[in-house]
Formats: sequence, C-alpha cells, structure tokens
Amino acid sequence: VVCVQVTPQTIAQGTAVKISKPSIVLRSHVGPYESEKVTLLCQVSEGPSELKYDWYKDSTLLGHHKASIDVTANGKYECEAKNNNDCIKSEEYKLTLKAIPAVSLPKPMLTDLFVTEKITLKCELLGRPEGWIFAWFKGKTKLTESGSQLEIQSAAERDSGDYKCKGVLQNRVETSNTIPTASLPKPMLTDLYVTEKTTLKCELQGRPKGWIFAWFKGETKLPESGSQLEIQSAAERDSGDYKCKGVLQNRITLKCELQGRPEGWIFAWFKGETKLPESGSQLEIQSAAERDSGDYKCKGVLQNRVETSNSASVSINVQDPYVTEKIILKCELQGRPEGWIFAWFKGKTKLAESRSQLEIQSAAERDSGDYKCKGVLRDRVETSNSASVSINVRAIPTASLPKPEWTDLYVTEKITLKCELQGRPEGWIFAWFKGKTKLPESGSQLEIQSAAERDSGDYKCKGVLQNRVETSNSTSVLINVRGDTPQPTIRKRQWFEPFYTGEDISLSCNMTGVGWQYTWFEESDQAKNNRILATGFQMHITSASPKNTGGYLCKATRGNFTVKSQTLQVYVHNLPVAELNLETDLNDIIMGEMTLVCNISDGREWNFTWFENGQKLNMTTAKIKVPGTEQNIKNEFTCQGVRTERPLLSAMSEGFVANNLLYKRKILLAISGSLVCCIVILFIGCVVLKITRKPEKEEPVEDLFFRMSDSTNNVALPLKEYLDDAPTEMEDYKEKEELLTDAISSIQEAVICEMT
Repeated sequence: VVCVQVTPQTIAQGTAVKISKPSIVLRSHVGPYESEKVTLLCQVSEGPSELKYDWYKDSTLLGHHKASIDVTANGKYECEAKNNNDCIKSEEYKLTLKAIPAVSLPKPMLTDLFVTEKITLKCELLGRPEGWIFAWFKGKTKLTESGSQLEIQSAAERDSGDYKCKGVLQNRVETSNTIPTASLPKPMLTDLYVTEKTTLKCELQGRPKGWIFAWFKGETKLPESGSQLEIQSAAERDSGDYKCKGVLQNRITLKCELQGRPEGWIFAWFKGETKLPESGSQLEIQSAAERDSGDYKCKGVLQNRVETSNSASVSINVQDPYVTEKIILKCELQGRPEGWIFAWFKGKTKLAESRSQLEIQSAAERDSGDYKCKGVLRDRVETSNSASVSINVRAIPTASLPKPEWTDLYVTEKITLKCELQGRPEGWIFAWFKGKTKLPESGSQLEIQSAAERDSGDYKCKGVLQNRVETSNSTSVLINVRGDTPQPTIRKRQWFEPFYTGEDISLSCNMTGVGWQYTWFEESDQAKNNRILATGFQMHITSASPKNTGGYLCKATRGNFTVKSQTLQVYVHNLPVAELNLETDLNDIIMGEMTLVCNISDGREWNFTWFENGQKLNMTTAKIKVPGTEQNIKNEFTCQGVRTERPLLSAMSEGFVANNLLYKRKILLAISGSLVCCIVILFIGCVVLKITRKPEKEEPVEDLFFRMSDSTNNVALPLKEYLDDAPTEMEDYKEKEELLTDAISSIQEAVICEMT
C-alpha cells in the first residue's frame, strides 16, 4: 500500500482532510467463546466520508476491505483507513476467545438402584461460568430438564440407562457431551537438536480408568498406546505435528450389590435367561467380543435358603473389530515374575511374538481366529495355555447413497438423502460432504427443508464407527436447484373451439421433471371450495354438455412443493337441431304416400341419415318418400344431419309416427271427391236445363231473315237479339266455373290442415 503524504503544495491546490487514527471496536456477545463468530469494527472519528480499509491479522494482510470484519480465531488484528491522499493504521487489537468450558458428570455413590429409590445426577461446568443451561440425555434421547441437576424421585426399571449432559449458552455455543477430553500439554522445548530426548504426555480429564491412548504424527497413526510418547534420540524425520486421543478398552466389569451388604450371600449371574458360572459380586469380561453382547442381571442367594429378586438388567453391546483396526492382546502371569517370555498361538499355529503383548497393527479378515498364550521360563518350565480369546475381524461395510427419485429441484422444495451401510450395523454415525466441504450432520439422513440455489452440488457420505474405523465415500449424488419455477403446461388433447354436446374432452397437464402428482380444478370451484375434479396428468370429460363450459386448471405437487398452471378455457355448444316435417301434396293423397323432409337451418351444407324404428335407412337426401303401407304408418321415423367437418353430426330430430293419418286422408279425399262430383253434376244439369228448356206458349214466328226494308225502318230482328244475348250467358258459365275451382281449393286446404 502506498500512502501519499500531504505537502503545502498539495494543500495549495485543494483542501485535503486528514484521517484521524482509527480504533478497533468489538461487536459481539460478552465474553465470546471459541468457534463463535465475532465482528470487529474499524472506527474513524474524523476524516472524509468515503474511505477504504485494509485488515491485518498478526501483520498479515487479510484481503478484506470493508469497515467491519467477521472473525472466529484469536490473534492480533489491525485495520488501516485510507483514501487517495492519506492512510493511517490503528493500534493492535488482541482478540482472545474464551475456551468452551469442560463439562463433567460425577458418578454418584450408587448407580445400581432399587425401585422407588431416589437418585440425583449433577452436571458441572469447569469454572462455573454464568448464563449456561444444561441439556440432559438418556442414551440418544434428549430429556426435558435444563437445570444442572437431574433428579429421579422414584426410580423405576424404565429409568435404567446411560445418562450424559452438556452445557448450552443461549443457543450460541455448547460443550461436548460428558466424554473425557484428551489434552496434550506443550513441552518446554519443541525445537530440538539431533539426538535430544523429548517426552509427550497425553492426559484425560478426570483421569478415568480403563482408557488407552492413540498417537498420531500428522495424519499417520503411531504404534504407541500408552499415555506417554517418548522420542529417545530425535532425528530430523521426527519433526511434525503430534496429537493424541483416548480409547476405552473392551474390558467390562459388572458389580452386583445387596442393600446393607449382608454377609454369607453369594450371587447368581444371568445373560438373558442363561445362568452364568460366576458367583462373586463382580462379573468381569476381560476382552469383550460381539458374542458378549446381551442383557445381564444378577440376584443374591443365601446358602440355598432364600434369594432376592432379579436386579434390573444392564444391556451390553460389543462389536467385533473391523479391518484396519489395531488389536492388542495381553498375556499376564500371576504375580508378574521376572525372566519369563511368552508363547502365542493362533489356533494350533505358534506365532513369532514372545512379548507379553501381541499387537495386530492393521487387522485383516485373515487375522480372525482363537488366540491363546502361555509363559515360558528359559526353556525350563512353562505354564499351561491360557483361555482362548476369539477374534472375528469383520470387513468394513460399504456406504451407499441411493439416488432420490428426483435430483432437479426448484427453490423451497424439500429433499432427503439417506446414507445406508451394508448389513445395517449398529453404533455407526455418518459424515456428509458437499463437494469437498464436510457438513455438520451426523445422522443417516440429510434433509434440505427449503432448497436454495446455493444447495446445488455433489453430495456423498460415509460411515464412521466411534472414531475407530470409517467406510470409503459413497458414490456422489448431484443435486441441481433451479432458481426459476415454471408453470405446469396445460393443453387440450383435441384442440377444438368450440366442443359440441356429446364429444369427449381430454385435458393434459405436464411439469418438467419426475415425481409430480397432479390435481384438477374448475376455476370457480377452486376459488370457493377447492373441489378436486380429477387426479393424474390427464382429465377426461365424457359426453360433454354446455354445463362443462368454463375455465380449468391443474396443480403439480411434489413433496411439500406445489405450483399452479394457468387457466384453460373450454367451450361446449349444443349440436344443431334437425327438424323433421311432413310435406303433403295432392299426388301424395292420391298415391297414398308420405313425403318426409329433414331440415337444419344453420346455413351449413348437410347430408342426412334416416332411421326407421332406430334402424338406419339407406337414404342420405333431405327429402324421402315412404309408402303408406299399414306397417309403415306404425313405424317411427327420425333423421340426423351429417357432415365431413365439425360439427360432424346434428342433434337427432324428434320422432314422427303416421298412425291413422293416411286413413284420415282417404276419408277426406272421398268426402271432398263426392262434394266435387255433386257440384259438377249440379252445374252441368243447370246448364243443360237452361239450354234445353221450352217456352210455355207459342208465339208467332218471327221472320229471322233481314230485309232491306227493315234497315230503314229500324225493326229489331230475332236472330240479332239472340246473338247479342249469347255473350252474357257465357259469362255466367265462367263465373260458375271459378266458384267450383275455389270450392275444390278450400276442400284441399281443409284436408291438409286436418293432416298436420
């Protein structure tokens, strides 16, 4: 960083504001603990408003350039405020985070209780800091108590179990469970010269019994198992980071106690329902194996006179070693005499080891078998063989991460990944990884309650057994969380507009990806009572009617995630109506036939299908003639329009049955015919009568011929008068003919009206 100094010349060019010395302020909880995130603020009391910052930890530039910084580690911090004209650094700020206090659960005097007894467990924090509460556990079950003491007022058998506690500070930090913490004090000298000697000592809080130690140089496990690691003559190859941890040996001691400790009693021990040979107050399992797992109980027996009831049972779960684990067998001679060596046997095969301990650094399945030992004194004498110890080295199970049904997610979706171990062995926990980053979860399931884009990545897991062994990583599962959330696609399978009565409607809904469940709603119902019409990606409406007109939508659901489609409008119209009419003319009346006409008045071109009593006729015209037989007049005729374009059909017409219509026609025809004949005969008779009538008296015959003298005398001649009267009589005949025609037309109309 280059700081520009302000000179009189630069001041003359423009006013420069000096930056006051910044100070670092801690913004965090009171007394922050290790692993907590704390905020350091670089404050400048005077100076320009726009400043840039640099942060340093232990004189190393951190690459952070804001006024505040979040840190989680102890150290000496500095901040530097600067602009183009000036820069100035703060004083060092030493950040010291408090160590999370150790928690302990002192063992009470009595842990084997009788029913109704009272017991109090007390959880203690080192230094007794204020503000902490406590979490209590029975096995893996969290209890409701939060105080430092857990009281069981009246013990019952169900209260048997392993209890532990931990401290919790305001949801900020918490202690580990009550398992002894291993510490490795730093020796006085860590910079050594070749051939120097150094000793490292591993200590367990409370110095519990029965623990051995595991030593590591870097990530390499060392063969030592004692509390001290000695380097007798240091070499350059011994340089490195050393660490240790405590391991509890597979040695189990059960103790049976009688209230008041009366004398003369012996004890009977049981594993499940099987009685064991031991009769003392203690039952020791020197080298516990998986076969020793089970429920143990005891009772007191007084010289075959009386006996107590059985004690509460204690459950022991012992697991055989796995491949790559270290196994140590120790052969002991009573009194520990000097000068003895040891002979070791696997089955009947003698091993090369002659020390009191037989170590298998990295067990393999071939190391399974029965081991025993005996002591040998300089080829002089030897002890009998010890009891054999059976070792069954198991292969490390394989971890698998089944691929979920869907791995492409949308924001806010929930997904669960489940890690499985071959054979489902007990006592294992799980380690989860996203890419190369280890996640805090340790259960068999990893749940992402509400996915975000940052949750995209490769996930894998592995099994871990009590810091003893671990499986290889499972295959990875790629999770992809999409930021955009599309709507389901809704469409008509037959894209008609509109549909007609009687047609089938199929709607389909589709959402990208797998695992979706679909539900269908009508828009009006969905707003009112959310009535579900159908489920599945398709909805079918069979034989639609106009009441099916409306808006339809679907919802796609996957797990706890639901997305709704747009509304799709569906229109259903009535089919065009076919009308069947009877057409009547004089020819039909005379011939005794029926002319049926089918008509659809919608402006489209139609062909027609005719039916007689439901049976299709081989006729396609709009008009058909049907013989008026006795059978036909009883049959029902219907018609329907057909076309090659939608609508393909019309509605069926109403049925037509002739019944007695033809008989009525014949009667009317006979009556009207008789009337016409009578009128015609009457008319002809009148004409004939008039023409043929004779005068009543004779009159003198007039000279019908015209004489020349008559023209001069203006005499009226008879022939001339007759000829002058003839047109008048013809007019009378025409009038009578017109009256007859009108009468016949009236009769026809009356007949037609009667038929219809």
